[in-house]
Amino acid sequence: MVTGDAASGSGRTRIHFEGSGRQPREQELDASSTTAGPSLQPEAEERLLEEVLSRENMRRAYDRVMANQGAAGIDGMPVGALKPYLVEHWGRLKEDLLAG
Repeated sequence: MVTGDAASGSGRTRIHFEGSGRQPREQELDASSTTAGPSLQPEAEERLLEEVLSRENMRRAYDRVMANQGAAGIDGMPVGALKPYLVEHWGRLKEDLLAG
């Protein structure tokens, strides 16, 4: 069941699902139809991206991927090929990401 609508001005939609089968579950989803507020200021966006791309953060991400033996991405590169690729291309990749 869907409740709420644009005409009522509530700005919220609630959907109720009733489960079926051997282990039925009921679930309610609540969503807002209002738009998101303003994004971060450009300086804050840049700082956030620099933090995401920091050596420490990227090293942690790399270590987790290696520990999980992550699956190849859309490019088909196996995790074993990631380190040599990053050693050769990381500088350019990071610059491109920071440049937008």
